[in-house]
Amino acid sequence: AIVFGVMIAKGLEWSEVLGAFGRAQWLPWLPMAVAVYILGMLLRGLRLKLLVVDESTLSVGTASNIVAVGYVTNNILPLRLGEFARAGMLAERSGLPYLLALTITFLERLLDGLVIIFLFVLGSLLIPVNDEMRQYAGLAAILFATAILVVGFITLSPQSAIGLTSNLTAWLGRKWHHKALSIVTQINRGFACLRDAKSALLVLSSSLLVWVFESLFFMLVLPCFGMPLGFVRSIVTMSVTNLSI
Repeated sequence: AIVFGVMIAKGLEWSEVLGAFGRAQWLPWLPMAVAVYILGMLLRGLRLKLLVVDESTLSVGTASNIVAVGYVTNNILPLRLGEFARAGMLAERSGLPYLLALTITFLERLLDGLVIIFLFVLGSLLIPVNDEMRQYAGLAAILFATAILVVGFITLSPQSAIGLTSNLTAWLGRKWHHKALSIVTQINRGFACLRDAKSALLVLSSSLLVWVFESLFFMLVLPCFGMPLGFVRSIVTMSVTNLSI
């Protein structure tokens, strides 16, 4: 992280950076942006609460704290290690097995990717974006579509997923065969909330709200640096930034 930080710092025009911050107009935009970001974090907590409602009872506050710890850890450590920290804290606070907590964290990321791609496509239809951005979003869409097909198969056909895993791992020996079946069973439990139409709709709606508020956060930062307010532009900027992450 330090090495990459140095590489980024060396590539910046520091006189322009300092000038931009010196001319920035923080009020009222920055407090509004912070307030919107906090609301977005609470929405993330609400979504996590909905994802584990069949397995454990979490308050929105506790769930939001778990999400916040994951974000903090991701900002400090490389390789998205915050996702594992988040899963560990979720397991600790909810009593869920760690693998199940990790599955729910993966599902959150998958939902985020799908919603962000949807918002990017919507935004790119309303304002022009360059071909490089379109190609990048297309690649991301292929990756997330592949992942959602796997999730859909496990969610809608849990017994088929277990049977397929059993057939594919039978030759590994009894120990590894049982371990593979245990992993798929935990994954099945993690995706259980998507089997109920009402629950799935609530989860998807909360995911959409999370990234709409994230776009609002981006929008409220623009006037700080003399750029015009633009919600669609903020959606596209937010989408490209978070797909990169």
